[in-house]
Amino acid sequence: MRNMKEAFKDFAALLTGRTTQGDPETAAVATGRFTFHRRGLFYSFYHSTYLPPPKKLHFMDPEGSILVEHELALDTYQNITGKICGVWRRIPRSYRKLLREGNLHVALIWDRPTGRGENSDTLSGKIERYKALPTEMFSALLEAVDDSEDDDSEVLSEDLIGVGLWGRRMKDVSSAPRLRGAGGTAIVSASAGNPSIHITLVFNGAFSPLDVADVPVIVRLRSDKVLVFEEFIRVPKPDHEINIIEVRSAVKAADLRLLARGRLQITVSSKKYPEYRLKGTVTTRVTCDLFQASLLPSPYSEGDDPSLLTTSSSTSMATAEAPPPARASGLAWMFLTRDGALVYKVRLDDMDAPLISLGLASGRAPGQRGGPPRRHETVEDLTPSFREGWANGSLDRLSPRELEQLYAGEVWVTAVADSGPGATAAIKGRLTVHPAAGARSSEGPILLKRNDISAPAALTGIAWVAVDSDCTLLYEVSLSGLEDWVGPGDRPLNLYLEDTPAMVPGAPVARKLLDEFRGPQLEGFTMNLSESELARIEYGVAVLEVVDPSPSATLKSLLRARITQVHVPLSCLPPTSNSLSSQDDNQLPNSNSCYFEGSFYNEGDQWNPSRDSCMMCSCHHRQVKCDPILCPPPSCPRGVTPVKRAGDCCPSCTNSTGSHESNTSETQGCYLAKQFYKAGTSWHPYVPPFGFDTCAICTCDAVTLEVRCPRTQCPPLRCPEREAFRPDKKACCKECPQSSSPSQDVNQLKDQGTPRSTEEIMAAGGCIFTFGVPFENGKEWHPRIHPHGEEKCVKCRCKVNLSFFLSTSLYPIDY
Repeated sequence: MRNMKEAFKDFAALLTGRTTQGDPETAAVATGRFTFHRRGLFYSFYHSTYLPPPKKLHFMDPEGSILVEHELALDTYQNITGKICGVWRRIPRSYRKLLREGNLHVALIWDRPTGRGENSDTLSGKIERYKALPTEMFSALLEAVDDSEDDDSEVLSEDLIGVGLWGRRMKDVSSAPRLRGAGGTAIVSASAGNPSIHITLVFNGAFSPLDVADVPVIVRLRSDKVLVFEEFIRVPKPDHEINIIEVRSAVKAADLRLLARGRLQITVSSKKYPEYRLKGTVTTRVTCDLFQASLLPSPYSEGDDPSLLTTSSSTSMATAEAPPPARASGLAWMFLTRDGALVYKVRLDDMDAPLISLGLASGRAPGQRGGPPRRHETVEDLTPSFREGWANGSLDRLSPRELEQLYAGEVWVTAVADSGPGATAAIKGRLTVHPAAGARSSEGPILLKRNDISAPAALTGIAWVAVDSDCTLLYEVSLSGLEDWVGPGDRPLNLYLEDTPAMVPGAPVARKLLDEFRGPQLEGFTMNLSESELARIEYGVAVLEVVDPSPSATLKSLLRARITQVHVPLSCLPPTSNSLSSQDDNQLPNSNSCYFEGSFYNEGDQWNPSRDSCMMCSCHHRQVKCDPILCPPPSCPRGVTPVKRAGDCCPSCTNSTGSHESNTSETQGCYLAKQFYKAGTSWHPYVPPFGFDTCAICTCDAVTLEVRCPRTQCPPLRCPEREAFRPDKKACCKECPQSSSPSQDVNQLKDQGTPRSTEEIMAAGGCIFTFGVPFENGKEWHPRIHPHGEEKCVKCRCKVNLSFFLSTSLYPIDY
């Protein structure tokens, strides 16, 4: 574990009433852990469970002056674990000096008092180094115990009567000053190889006023039924605020299992005055940790046995080595809850072969002391929870050895697939620990995948992206398999944000350079994103891309992924971005949009292009189709000559003597499919994606400004329908062959009707379906749906004065 954290500097703080300025009377306790990394201070806190989450956090100098204030907001991780997590980025050099010298203080602020007295809404303490922190596996928060009961009693009971406080006090009010403001924390590490426990206790309040020097203190570690150990430690000179003692003891393997499951409690008390006592349950460590892994194609090495990844002894698998899936990759991230359960999420992508098993296996990574193991040992089988590319769940019985391996980076996620008769292949990755703050405060990571299949199969990455309350974009990228691409040297790479991604064919790609970096790790931030750029991130239409800018690179775009699961604060979004329905079409295109001449259009939209107003375009399945406007032949009254006016595409009839001249002005007209047509004009309706329907002519009535679109009336056939044909695909009417003689069968079903009146048709069993159009008894037709025209996927039939749907089809039915 020390190797994992050699690039970090670790600190801790105890926050009680006695360490807080003003010495408020409160039984509330909190403890913090701090990790300094790359000019940022990552912080984590546990506090008394009966307290609600604090609202603010202050970092202060020794005089109490506030250096920086953080507004605290809980994310999913914090809600599940009960921790407070965050990071103070870009710490000035002078403040880093305070941290290094032990002169930096921290305070948690609530919006109501936690006790009585000055600063009763605050718990504060000094941030200091403790040598046991790099190996910490468990923690405990120690609170005062009521002396009226035995050692198994709970911490002080709540008393909210009459004071409206969250704090606690002694049942015997006269004895309350004895333990007011007392508390402590325990830094616990364990070894499963030679079962032992090491505890560093940081506490105050477990002393009588008569305990002045060389004071004996009793430290007990016990469960409800078992006393694990009891140690006597002497404190040379008790301090009002901070006392530090260490305890190390050999234990049984069964005791370590109780420790890992949160069944053990630590008690600290004065030997001479046992009523001065603190107690707390040992839980997972305070540090906000996330474990993550990139899963890469990796054939089994000699000695590996895929059957180790399943708990079923009856599972039989072939173990011959086979090439891994060509595009398979994945990611995993996990975290521990306060009671020790491991919450896991695993995603497998492009896993073409059937999955045999998915599990956690232990083993040292190459390069670690002792070298790689001959085989991986099974930790847990995750296969039962795998559904549709994901495995989600929790494990509540990790052993101390497994926890030790998890913190040490010796646990792997491995997925085994059946790649053919007698062969298996796998993708796997090693879990490493990272702070759960900053970019990792988002709902989950995104998988960076190869943009080109010719890139190395092992090249993949994990990216965390978040937007904080200051509208700053935070990102952390971890790449795997990079050496297979760049070689042993250090080649610079670029990270880009595509804020108008090319998900719509022809759309421009607005790319913004976020960072330049070398190596497999990148942490950074960007502060100058616009509201529209942040809105695209919020709605999941922005893309993150890793690019190789080298002139010699055969591939420029190495990895890319769409940014998802990122919540952008409302204060960072445009005023109209709180709803997808109110978005600007030019800002947030949907997945079925089309891009044309600088604008986005939704599926089914039709418009006139700006370069040629006598064209009509439509958007269908993300493709733009444009057709020249087809003009119907003008039918002008006798004596009226059709004229093509300026700005019109088709000639129209001009009648200067009309009585409704006002309706023929440029501003009067009709709308059809969001298109404007001047009064008195005629046109063929446009039906995307088929184009203009030349078998119908629409007219904007110059008097009523109503649109009418009658179909072409075809003459009756003079031959049987089976002999009729269409001279071309777009012909409106069928014709008879020239050699065909007229049919004399009056009962023959005609395709184009007979010249009988409506009354005659209805008297013979005919039907009226829509718009008052009569159909002969037995006639079949495709219904017409305004304004799209004939619907050839539906066929209707008239049968004795009743019309009904005969059939539907996914394809047009010819007739």
